[in-house]
Amino acid sequence: MSGNPKENPKLLIVSYYFLRTQSSGGHRLHAITKYLSRRGWEVTVLTVARDSPRGKPLDDQTVRKYIPMETKVIRTRSLEFERLRAYVSRNKGEGSSDSGRDSAAEVGGRRGGATDRLRSLLKAPGRWVNSVVSFPDRQIGWFFPLLFGGWRLIRRQRFDVVLTSGPPHSCHLPFVLLKKMLHFTWVADFRDPWTNPPFYAIRAISLSKRPFFLLLNRLLEGRVLASCDRIVANTPGNEEALREAFPNIDREKVAVITNGLDEEIVGAPGSLDDSVLDCDFVFTGAMYPRMLNVYLEALEVLRSYGKQQIPVLHIFGDAEEELKTKVRERGFERSIVFKGSVSYEESLWVLKHANALLLLFIGHDEVYRRSVPSKLYAYLFSGTPYFALVPDGDAAKILERVGGGVVVKSLEPREMAAKMVSFLESKSKETGEFGRNLDVLSDYSWSMLSSKFDRLLREGRGDLRDGETPYC
Repeated sequence: MSGNPKENPKLLIVSYYFLRTQSSGGHRLHAITKYLSRRGWEVTVLTVARDSPRGKPLDDQTVRKYIPMETKVIRTRSLEFERLRAYVSRNKGEGSSDSGRDSAAEVGGRRGGATDRLRSLLKAPGRWVNSVVSFPDRQIGWFFPLLFGGWRLIRRQRFDVVLTSGPPHSCHLPFVLLKKMLHFTWVADFRDPWTNPPFYAIRAISLSKRPFFLLLNRLLEGRVLASCDRIVANTPGNEEALREAFPNIDREKVAVITNGLDEEIVGAPGSLDDSVLDCDFVFTGAMYPRMLNVYLEALEVLRSYGKQQIPVLHIFGDAEEELKTKVRERGFERSIVFKGSVSYEESLWVLKHANALLLLFIGHDEVYRRSVPSKLYAYLFSGTPYFALVPDGDAAKILERVGGGVVVKSLEPREMAAKMVSFLESKSKETGEFGRNLDVLSDYSWSMLSSKFDRLLREGRGDLRDGETPYC
């Protein structure tokens, strides 16, 4: 450790997705890095060079828009099965030839059918192997580079505190071993729950949802929770889930520090123009398959009224073809327009200048009651009135505390439709009051949230057991 109280304390942040500028995890860690640097911390970040098989490292100019110049960013490789599979797939594609396909066709249907059957037989064990080598998550290949890289860094630079942030939660695992060897102060940040994250409810995840693998996940999570010095959950519901799964956790060990917004990042139109805002509602961010279900039910009710005008929604973000097909099949392609992905700065500009915002959840299951999408904070700070179809949980509580829009927790289509019409009419006639409580809203700015992180890290700084020698 630095040892000298007059020196700036040293912090090592470990995050797989640190260099992503579009993800909520990226912005959480960018903000922690920037604002803790201003509070006197000397910050070093350990991350991967590429966070996807086809990803490219961000250029320094882009990185420096979000990260202070004095921050050291160390990028390592990751030995992942997914990357190897992507590499093999690319090489197979390059090596194929039309002549090979023609000669196979000349043999007749028998040979092609046998090949197809063989490939089909090999797919199942291939998927099983992929699930096994990708346990507990696909980024487990970062384990050994992170273990050795973390060991060298901590020994050489003598950090006061190490902050690991997941998902992927496998990034916490090397520090269970490193903690035993080097005895540093360790804070584990859980941006999503480990064993019951929201994305499990989006689509089936084969082995991870089976009891045996769920038990293994619980055991690994338990080792991390027992080994670290402090635990951070990003919603009260996620803290509650941790306590339910691990009732023996020391209550003083867990803190809740939510996501928020860095108000210093100003929205800009980029390549967009005012025509993209010619709509009733705007939604920004990834659109998952189930997310539009309740909204479509409300639109069906409005259509059944005949004369009722159906609102137009513009979606700025990634959306799967399955979802676009569903919208077309139900006849709402003119009412729901997919505008494609935009940059983070463009999304902030859209939110600020839109007529009204639509906030949707993937589902209203219990797991979503404990979830708060990071876009919620951008919606609130934009100042634009919002219409939120959300479950009765953490997100609804924040929206109701801050104000600025209408919160609908009911799943009854006619009630949703009626409240939507009332909201839009009050917007057009300017009869609605959508004032925000700015004092409450300021609690979710990263300039304020960073003070909570600063206090938590300083409380744990230098907290070694009697007789232990730092970095032995």
